[in-house]
Amino acid sequence: MACAHSASWHRLLAMGLLAVSAMLSGCGGGQGGGEVAEARQQVQSIRTKLATPALPLNICNAIDTSMVLSPVPPPVDDPRTGTVKVHYYRADGNYTDFGLHVWQINAANAYIADYPGVSWPNPLPQAGVDDYGAYWLIDKSVFRPDAAGFGFIVHKANSDGDPPGVDRFWTFADGNELWLKSGETTIYRTNPFGTGALDLNTVRVHYQRYDGDYANWGLHLWDTNGIDVTRLPGVTIGVWESPVPFAAMPNYALGAGEVVFDMPVVNPKVDATRTALEFIIHGMPSNPNGGVNNKDGWTNNIRVDYANLSPTGGVADVWLVQETPIVYYAAPDTRQISTTDARAYWFNSELIKWPRVGGSGSFKLYYGAAGQIVTPRDGLVIGADGSLPLSVYEGSIPDDVAERFKYVPAGTVLKLDRATAAAVGRSLATLQLVVVQEDANG
Repeated sequence: MACAHSASWHRLLAMGLLAVSAMLSGCGGGQGGGEVAEARQQVQSIRTKLATPALPLNICNAIDTSMVLSPVPPPVDDPRTGTVKVHYYRADGNYTDFGLHVWQINAANAYIADYPGVSWPNPLPQAGVDDYGAYWLIDKSVFRPDAAGFGFIVHKANSDGDPPGVDRFWTFADGNELWLKSGETTIYRTNPFGTGALDLNTVRVHYQRYDGDYANWGLHLWDTNGIDVTRLPGVTIGVWESPVPFAAMPNYALGAGEVVFDMPVVNPKVDATRTALEFIIHGMPSNPNGGVNNKDGWTNNIRVDYANLSPTGGVADVWLVQETPIVYYAAPDTRQISTTDARAYWFNSELIKWPRVGGSGSFKLYYGAAGQIVTPRDGLVIGADGSLPLSVYEGSIPDDVAERFKYVPAGTVLKLDRATAAAVGRSLATLQLVVVQEDANG
């Protein structure tokens, strides 16, 4: 069984290398400078090692089966410990047979693994019932190191969820306790029955787009959505065909990888019926992807529940991310970390696109002959033989390339120097390659 698995691994590896080789085969250009010469020398040295493999090629007949493959180093130990407490309230007080379907997610809220012992017919049983209602305890220590949080559905075994048809998500960065109410989709960060009226007059919105295109997007606002229209002089609201530009909002600023603007709201201390702010981000008429009917991944209104806010000086911050229908009440960590599956796309011999990644910091293409590269979060790269610099590409993607890769989500396009690509492109096709985004400390 182990031998068959190893053979399959080699076949998959060969297919992957062949694909990369095909995409790099068109490189051309002149000779590079010292940096290119050094990179070429490093890669040539690695190719020499690969030309004389230390392991037998007929791995199924190897004498020492423990030495057939050189394993990828295990992931760095994750210090994550403790639990997340999920509270659930029902007005009828009947919690019999209600369980929690739980699964592990990455930073993009995509499924990556089951929660141990949980399936749709066998939801996680309640840990108890307190003054609020039933609750479950999610053990953070059983999650994969690359898990950012979990998705969940409250339901009875093999029955629809409460509310029906809704998947909800919680990241570990959001905290260790959350509250739910039967029939509502809102995830409360504090007990919704235990908070008095907030002193809130402004919701500050941070909006991140990986493609950096803010001009083709705007806001749909209306006078009953919670905003204080008296503090938006000269702004026309309520017209779907004419979204409000972000730049027309108070305290608009274009920051590092985001725009920030203020939403003036009616203070709940003045009007206790004000419990949330609702609005829509959607396309301008000029938006090439659906015009005004593109709601950036949302099917409902964007709803900011005041019970989840902690204002300072009357101002509370929320964060929104392109094509992600979630209101974040703390700055989200959207970084992606993996050396075991493909996350970036080779467009041609020089251009690489990394979806759902902003263009801040610096980028490098790390390479290694032994397949031992590990990239711990907030740590230095381990196990690489070297790296090549990548620059953020600001030019236009060739039309034929854009058409071929139109399915790739928004992100940052990176460029390998043409001379470097010409010098080492074919050699790189035989190596493990990892694109890394680094801050000033590397």
